[in-house]
Formats: sequence, C-alpha cells, structure tokens
Amino acid sequence: MTSSFFYIALTLAAYALALKASKRLKHPLANPLFWSAVIVIILIYLLPVSFEDYFSSMTIFDMLLLLSTVSLAVPLYKNLDSLKKNALPILGGVLVGIVVSAGTIILFTKLLGIDKDLIIALLPKSITLGMSLPLIEEVGGYSAITAFSVIITGTSGAVFGPSILRAIRVDDPIAVGVALGTTSHVSGTAVAYEMGEVEGSIASLCIAITGLITIMLFPLILMILDALP
Repeated sequence: MTSSFFYIALTLAAYALALKASKRLKHPLANPLFWSAVIVIILIYLLPVSFEDYFSSMTIFDMLLLLSTVSLAVPLYKNLDSLKKNALPILGGVLVGIVVSAGTIILFTKLLGIDKDLIIALLPKSITLGMSLPLIEEVGGYSAITAFSVIITGTSGAVFGPSILRAIRVDDPIAVGVALGTTSHVSGTAVAYEMGEVEGSIASLCIAITGLITIMLFPLILMILDALP
C-alpha cells in the first residue's frame, strides 16, 4: 500500500471515477479534476497511508505537466492566422485579464491582512497547472495552495463564466474565447469548445498567451507587491 504504483493507481482510479460521473451528470459542477482531488484526499485520510509518501510518488505527474506545457505550442501554431487577424483584441483582452486577476488578488488579500507568501501562491491562479506550479516553485511559494487555487479558478470559471457572459451580453466568439481561456484555462476552454469551434480555438490560444505573459510579468508583479505597504 505504500508503493508508488499503489498511489499512481489510486490517483488514476479516482480520476476515472470522477470522469465517469462527470460524463453521466453533464454538469459544470461535476468537474473531474476537482472531484478526483477530493476523492484522493478522503482516501488518504481514511487509509493507513501518509500524505508525504503520496506526494513523493507523484513525480511522474510533474513530468507529464511539463510535457503538457510544451504542447501548448500546438494551439498557438494552429491558430496563428486568428492571432494575426485579431492580435490587438486578443492581446488586449489577455493583458486586461492578467492585470485584473493579479490586482484583485493583491487588493483583497492586503485588505484581509494575508501573509505575503500566500499572496504569491495565489497570483498564478489563472494560468494552467503546467505553468503555474513550476513558476511558483521557482520563487519558493506554496505549490499546494497554487494548485488548489488553479483548480478552483478553472472550475468556477467553467460553471459561472458562460452565464456571466450572457448576462452582460458578450456574444462575440472571439471575446468569449478570450474571456474563458484567459481566466479559467483548461476547464474554461472545455466549456468554450462546447459553445463553438471558434470560441474553443481562441480559448486554447489564450491559455498559452496568458501563461507566457504572466511568467514574463511575474517579476514586475512581485516588485509591485514588495513596494506596497
């Protein structure tokens, strides 16, 4: 029960179960990534195993996350024409999304008096795990908090994003794709593909662009955070 194979099998089984439930329920709240994490947490708590042993056995998934980050170059290449034709609105929307995301995190956490290290861990919440985890580990942040915030952000964006966009009468496919891809990465992109091919393609493109720009701007964001009282 303490072997790496057991923990890997446990994780895959939890995800398979959550994915099956998601396909049957067909509801945004039934997000397989979120509920598989919940299942694993419950099982680790109930079974005679330690979190440290489980965590150390997950290095293979860290490697796969890095590979998935490289694969984000594919939507960039496939949608190069869309990027060229709509470069300004796409890049503008992504930049606004990054600024609003980082700004609201810093504002509310400062008002609540939250520890600086926790603020840093929350900052990459709107970029995919394959980019956010290596980034936060590079600056010595709490990777577990980052992973949780990324999953919550993606799930909430997938659940509430389409309704919010309809409520504020945003129906342009490019705008919808930028909004969902920039704010809720993979989960939002999955919903965008359900709304239309253009929406999904643009959302896929924005995942990569948002991640790249966030990583480039992260040192500047940390400098601003350090300068605040």
